[in-house]
Amino acid sequence: MRRLALIRVVGGVVACLSALAAGPAAAQLEVTRFDIDNRESLRLNAVDCGAALTARLFLELQVQTQLYNLRFVEYPRTGPLGRCPVDRIEPLATELFDEETVVPVGGEILLQRDLARSALLGPDACPTDDDPDAGRRFESFFCVQVFALPGDLTALGTASVSLDIDSTIPPVPTVTDVRGGNEAVLVAFEAITSPEGDATSFIVQSRVCPATGEGEGEGEGEGEGEGEGEGEGDTDSACGASGEWTETAGTAPEIEVAAASGSQIELRVLAVDDFDNRSAPTEAVVARPAANLSALALYDGPANALSCSPASCGEVDAALALGGLSLLRLRRRRRSRPPGGRGRWTAWAALLACAAPVAHANDVDDARLWRGLGRTTLSFGGSTYQPALDRGATFPVYGCLFDDAALLRLGGDADVHLWDGLGTFQLTMGLSMAQARGFAQPPSAATSQKCEKPTETSAELTLATLRGGLTYRFDPLLDDWGVPLVPYVRAGALAVGYLFSLDGQSDTANPKHEPAGARFGVEGAVGVMLALDFLDQLDPFTPGATQRARASGAFDHTFVYVEGAYQEIRTFGAPGFDLSPRDNLAGTGLPLSWGLGLAVELF
Repeated sequence: MRRLALIRVVGGVVACLSALAAGPAAAQLEVTRFDIDNRESLRLNAVDCGAALTARLFLELQVQTQLYNLRFVEYPRTGPLGRCPVDRIEPLATELFDEETVVPVGGEILLQRDLARSALLGPDACPTDDDPDAGRRFESFFCVQVFALPGDLTALGTASVSLDIDSTIPPVPTVTDVRGGNEAVLVAFEAITSPEGDATSFIVQSRVCPATGEGEGEGEGEGEGEGEGEGEGDTDSACGASGEWTETAGTAPEIEVAAASGSQIELRVLAVDDFDNRSAPTEAVVARPAANLSALALYDGPANALSCSPASCGEVDAALALGGLSLLRLRRRRRSRPPGGRGRWTAWAALLACAAPVAHANDVDDARLWRGLGRTTLSFGGSTYQPALDRGATFPVYGCLFDDAALLRLGGDADVHLWDGLGTFQLTMGLSMAQARGFAQPPSAATSQKCEKPTETSAELTLATLRGGLTYRFDPLLDDWGVPLVPYVRAGALAVGYLFSLDGQSDTANPKHEPAGARFGVEGAVGVMLALDFLDQLDPFTPGATQRARASGAFDHTFVYVEGAYQEIRTFGAPGFDLSPRDNLAGTGLPLSWGLGLAVELF
């Protein structure tokens, strides 16, 4: 019996030894996670050099009493190996730590080690102040191999963390051109690659320069804006700029940096490789976006001889203002004086002397001839005005910048009665205003000679029309027969003053064309007035208002009028702008303007 028991014990020991010698089966071990810096794949550049890394290994075991031998090594990813190998390959492996034997506790192993990046990457992998050109680019695996016993050739399990590193710094790019664009600055540079041959992109850093006098910049960069004020400009800046740089990335050999029109910005360029390694920046330069194109900058027609610069336009403005004030003095209140007075209108003595023989020859009653002398008709209204500015020019300035807008010309006329006979002759003076508003064109429009997408820079064209002439009204229909219609015709001369402006300032973009000036022309108008006396019978609130006003000497009649006016405003063929209207309302294509308004006949 003892011999049988001994045989059984020996057999069990042999079986255990045989199992140990064979090593644990693959199912006895599972590497659940191996990471470095909480990542299973590392991608490092020059900025990542120098800091510490933490490697962690998690093993889940089924045989808790088994000893395990752990080996940390680095294998290159290039060459015959495409992954972390199961077998020991001593010539290719780089030991990271000494092999160690561990005993699992509770069926799990957590192994954590701190790794210096410089130890992982090598002494020449990280650029330093002493050696800024140092750097490496390579690919490898950090492997952990778990063996049953030290010296085993085949691992029970493996895990790996891939490593891609490029710590080489790209060279400083070469800027070839900096020029203004459409509310932007275009920066061109030579296409380069880093020393390792990886693809390279670029970053343009920019910041706005302060206005002159706001910064302390002492740089010698090109352009204007070297501030001399007491601001806190960066002394390394080319224009006294300070603050954070704004970055604009791109891969093309030219990058567009947005910039407000009229601003000045400081620029520098960096090269960036596919591992986000950045080169040193280029020297800063100062640039401006190209100026947006105003109406005068694009106008290629003949220059106007009668024009003025901003310095001399004050005289023209004063003359226009005096002319407008003189209109206010045409009417004098004369309630205490009955119609027909003659003595205070000596200014027309010569004209009356000429008209008297004609009236006598036609047996016209002298008292009727002069009874309306000095009476005034004031009218207020609006008319269509679409100036033919593009006539004679290649680029459609008005159609492009101002969208070919039909303007509403608002103003008033003062008609002074000269003679009443078979109708009324009146001296007419008037002033009206109109303004076209639009947006400037981008600089590229000068090259393309086409209307492009408008910019945000405002453009204005202000027009003031001064009228003088004679008006004949056929008023016997109203005065003698009670028909509330008064047809009329008018003939006279016109003077149109203009002012081109850009972003609220006089447009001085084109030395050939001054921003302000005047053009002259003639007009002939035909219209009809509708007397509103009949409204006295329809007004339930103030019936008889017109009769009471006539009795008190306030006014005689009120009218609504419509008219069409033929106007040629080309300074009788002299070179310059064509400010004649265009009839797009009726579609005749003639220089016609259509008007509508109210008129009051005063005593």
